Amino acid sequence: MLVPVLPMIEGETLMSYTGRVGRFHTTRSPLQFLELIQLRRRAVVEGAEDALSRLSTMTGLPEERLSAGTIGSAGDRMYTFGAEQFHSEFAIRDTATFCPACLLEDRADAATRGQRVGRLMWLFRTSRTCPRHGIAMIRRPSAALSVGGFLDMETVAEPDEDLEQILPTLPRRDVSPLQRYVTERLLGAAGPAWLDGQQIDYGARASEMLGSCLEYGTDFAANGLSEDDWDRAGRTGYAYTARGTEGVAEALQLLHARFLQTRKEGGPQQVFGSLYKWLQFRPYAKPAGSIEDLVRDYILDHFAVEAGKKLLGVPVVERRRHSIGSLAAETGLHPRTLNRALIITGVLSGDPDVVDGRSSFDAKTGEDLAGRIRNSISTTQLPKYLGCNRTQAQDLVRDGVLPRIVNQDGKQTGMLSNVPLAEVDDFLHRLRAAGVPVDAPGAGMMDIVAASSAARWPALDIVKLVLAGALARVEVLGADLKFLSVLVDPMEVRAKTRLEETADGLNQAAAARLLGVMTSGLTYLVQNEDHDGKPFIPYIPARNSAGREQRYFDARELARFSDRYIHLKDAARQAGISSKLMRQRLASRGIEPIAPRNVLNAQMYRRSEI
Repeated sequence: MLVPVLPMIEGETLMSYTGRVGRFHTTRSPLQFLELIQLRRRAVVEGAEDALSRLSTMTGLPEERLSAGTIGSAGDRMYTFGAEQFHSEFAIRDTATFCPACLLEDRADAATRGQRVGRLMWLFRTSRTCPRHGIAMIRRPSAALSVGGFLDMETVAEPDEDLEQILPTLPRRDVSPLQRYVTERLLGAAGPAWLDGQQIDYGARASEMLGSCLEYGTDFAANGLSEDDWDRAGRTGYAYTARGTEGVAEALQLLHARFLQTRKEGGPQQVFGSLYKWLQFRPYAKPAGSIEDLVRDYILDHFAVEAGKKLLGVPVVERRRHSIGSLAAETGLHPRTLNRALIITGVLSGDPDVVDGRSSFDAKTGEDLAGRIRNSISTTQLPKYLGCNRTQAQDLVRDGVLPRIVNQDGKQTGMLSNVPLAEVDDFLHRLRAAGVPVDAPGAGMMDIVAASSAARWPALDIVKLVLAGALARVEVLGADLKFLSVLVDPMEVRAKTRLEETADGLNQAAAARLLGVMTSGLTYLVQNEDHDGKPFIPYIPARNSAGREQRYFDARELARFSDRYIHLKDAARQAGISSKLMRQRLASRGIEPIAPRNVLNAQMYRRSEI
C-alpha cells in the first residue's frame, strides 16, 4: 500500500484520484502511472473490477469508495451511476467540462495536496453551471480527445494564469432547475413524478428539446446551439416538463398556436420542426422516453393522420382526426360541401365558403356527417319515398320532424338541404311502432291524410299525436304503404285537438297549449304588435252570459302564426345543432326573440330572419 494515504475528495472522479495518486507518489503523469502499474486506462474510466481491486490495495481505500467516483458501463452504449441508467450521450467522455474557479481553489487546498480535482458531476451533459461559484463552466471537446478520454484536469484545462484571465469573462448565473434536478436525482433524491417515471436522460433531453423549440423556434439546428443556448433551453423546457403531461401538452399547444399565427399550412413536421424530426427519424429506433407518447397523442388529437401510418415509431391503429381534404378523399364528397356542412353544424369554426386546409375535426363526427350527406334524399323525392303528398312532406321537414342535414340561411338548396335517409326510416319506424298491426282497417279508422280532412285538423299535428302516444286507437297496415299505413280515428283526433273548442273557436287555454306558450304569453301576443304594426295573433271577442268578454282563436290564424314564427328548439333541430349554439348564432347576427322568454315560457323567432 502506498503511504501516506492520499484521501479521495467528495464527488471526485476515479480518473482524477488515480492521476493525483500517481503524481503524489511517483511524480509521473496519469497515463505514465497507469502504464507503470499495468492498469488499462478504460478500466479506470469505467471502474472495472480489476481496476477497483488493484487501486484499493494500493491506496488503502475501500472499493466502494473508489467505485463512487465512476460511471459504470452497462453494455450496448448504456451506462450506470447509482440507481440510474442512461445512454452514453448523457455522460460525455469526449468532452472536458470544468469550473476555472474550482481548479484555482484546488491549488490552495491542503486536502488536494495542491492538485486539481475533476468532479464527477462535471461529466453529465446537463452540468453547465458551477453550483459553488455561480458561473458558466467551460466545456472543451478537443481537450478530452487529446488524452484519449482520460479527463485529468492538469492536462485538459489551461494553466492557472490563463484560467485567472478567463474567469472574469464567464457569465454569472444560478444553476438551472434542470441541472439541479439531474444532480439531485443522481444522488438519490425524488423529483417531479413524470420525469422520475422515465430514464433520466430521456427527461433531460425532452426538456432541452422542448425548450429549444420555444426559445429558438422549431426549425432550430441542434449543432448550431452553444452550451449557453442549451442551458437556457433546459431552463425553459424544464418549466413545462416538471409539470408532467399537463405541462408538456401546454408547451405543444403553444408551439402549435405560434405556427397557426404564421398563416402557413403544414402537418406535424412543419408545426413541430426539429422536435418532430428528433422523434420521427431517430437512428436505430432509439427510444426517446415518455415525451414520445405525449407528442404522438397530441398529433393524433390535432392532425389528420390515417390509420397504418408509422408515427414516431409506432403504426397508427385508428384515425382520430380528419381534415377537409382527407374526408373528401375518403368519401368522394366535394371539399366545399363538407366545409359548409361542418361549419354550419358547429363541428368546425370559420367561413362556410372558405376551406381552411389547416383545420381538423373529430374523425367519427366528420364521417357520420359525411355518411348522412351521402345517404340522403332531396325534399322533392321525399313524397314518393314516404308515400304522402308534397304538402305533408314539406310540413314534416319545415317543422323539423324530418330534419335536414343542415339548416342553411336563405333558400334551401344543394345536398345540405337533403334529409338523411336514416332519419326518414327512423320516422317511419317510430310512426308505425305506435300502432297495432291489422289486416284491414277497423270501424271508422282512416289513414292520416284522410283523417286530417275528416277531423279538419292538420296532418302534421296528427303525426305528432301518434308519435307522442296520445291516441288510444292507432292501427298499422302493411309496411309497403309507408306513411299511409298508419290509421287513426278522426273522431278521437277531433276530441283530442278540439276538446275545448266552441263554435267561436279555441279558448285561450287550448290555443296557448297548441302554440306551446303560457296563457299569459298568449295575452302578450294578442296585445303587442310585430314589425308590420299588427298584433302577433288576432282573436275573436265573445261575451258570456254575464257580459264579460272572452277571447277565442281561429285555428287558421294559429296555423298562420306557426307559419311565421318558430320555437328555438325547433329551429335548432332543423339546423342539426343544439339550442344553445343556435341561440348564440342568432344573437351574433343581431336576431332577437319576438318576446322575452319569461313572458312566453319559450323563445320564438321570426322564420323570415333565420
